[in-house]
Amino acid sequence: MSARGQQDLAHLVQHGSLDALRTSLPSDAGRWVNSDQRQGNAGQTLLFTAVQRDKDCREVCELLLDVHKVDPNAQDKRGQTALHYLAKTKHLACVDLLVARGCKVDHVDKYLHQTPLFYAARWSTRDMVKRLVDHKAEVNFRDARGQTPMFWAESLEVCSELMRGRGDACLAVDTANVTVAESHRLRPNPQHDISDFLATCAEVRRRSRLTWAVQRVEPAGTPASGGYGNWFAYTTSIARGGDVDQLCELENEFVEDHRQMLGSALSEAELWNQVGLNPDATTRRNTIRSITQVTPGTPRSGKVRHYTVKCVHMPPNPDRVTGTPRNKTHRVVGYVYFRICEGDREDGAGARGARGARSGAADSSAARAAPGAATGRAAAGGASDAAAAGAEARDAKGTRGHIVVSHLKVNAHHQRRGVATLLLAGMLQLVETEHKGFSVSHLYLSVVAKNASAAALYRKLGFVQTFRDGETVQWLHMKR
Repeated sequence: MSARGQQDLAHLVQHGSLDALRTSLPSDAGRWVNSDQRQGNAGQTLLFTAVQRDKDCREVCELLLDVHKVDPNAQDKRGQTALHYLAKTKHLACVDLLVARGCKVDHVDKYLHQTPLFYAARWSTRDMVKRLVDHKAEVNFRDARGQTPMFWAESLEVCSELMRGRGDACLAVDTANVTVAESHRLRPNPQHDISDFLATCAEVRRRSRLTWAVQRVEPAGTPASGGYGNWFAYTTSIARGGDVDQLCELENEFVEDHRQMLGSALSEAELWNQVGLNPDATTRRNTIRSITQVTPGTPRSGKVRHYTVKCVHMPPNPDRVTGTPRNKTHRVVGYVYFRICEGDREDGAGARGARGARSGAADSSAARAAPGAATGRAAAGGASDAAAAGAEARDAKGTRGHIVVSHLKVNAHHQRRGVATLLLAGMLQLVETEHKGFSVSHLYLSVVAKNASAAALYRKLGFVQTFRDGETVQWLHMKR
């Protein structure tokens, strides 16, 4: 075919209507390859052209692949496939088609030793990055310079999607020993916001954590020379002995929340009874200490196992403080106290004195595990520790059970930021990590009926009300 004929055929595939293509494409279109080595598109099949169409991209590609038998993995002179070009567009459905027809998601080109995900990160959108990651594209693939797709990302949305694909993507370092966060700051047109975001993510990832979230300070600032000034983080992890003081402060807030919520007509004795805590501060402190005395890496044993998961706030770090001075800025701002119980539980279980957990407040939550027993949590905590000390570790593989959330509290200054949801996710992550094979049938919690915002949050998270009870105080009992 002449050079002119090649140009006309490529133009038809890129701009012609679907009907015109169905009737006008020559029978040997599937074997056509651009042979002009002087052009950047030398070696490309018509599929390379089709993926760059504005309309009917999927249909034209399907015509070429299924009718004209174009090879989906054909390479041009740079060693790139049509998917490298498609990754720069917004044609998500076409990605599904090419992958279904055998196109390799992580094909490496000869140009910079890069996969299609690099091109999506640089030129396309969050949706395209997500689609490639959904098709198992390797987020941390390294090119000829040791860089990953995160080095090439051009928006926070793309960075966020890459982080969802691989949570350690923010820790990448290239062959020049430049971190991915620093690389964005050192660009000719510095991307400070992306750099700050990735630096904050990296700080979180270096900590021991169950779940975590990075959020922007509102209103966002614009630091002149980088740093972490625009971003802060929340991380969840199992509570330790060093957290006792801050956990006690939060528990006192927890009680005060309910004192205000339930009203002055309720006596002090009944208040403590309703929230399921001992009125004696020393006893409460000792209980918290007993639950936080854990041996790292050693799962608790027994048919009932008690845990506290904390949420730590990591404030913005514009001065790049590290080490102990930085750790001192971290603050416990929430916790969830829960128990893992073997066996199933009937929905009606929860009559007075044997009721399941009481949790509360969408963010400022509160409740108790055993109404009618003011020392219920203390006794349960002690029993758990005694069982752990006196029994051999059990293999939870194949064990079925449920989780009862007893108390969930978030500091007032950190409410409505997703902390309660993060704590519940951390709770489930802990169960999965420490008790592999443990099958959770349901989650149970209860909330004061007056606390409409808490009930709304739990319903949003998939909890349903099983029953309602209480004389002095009405409680909604929920499960998921």
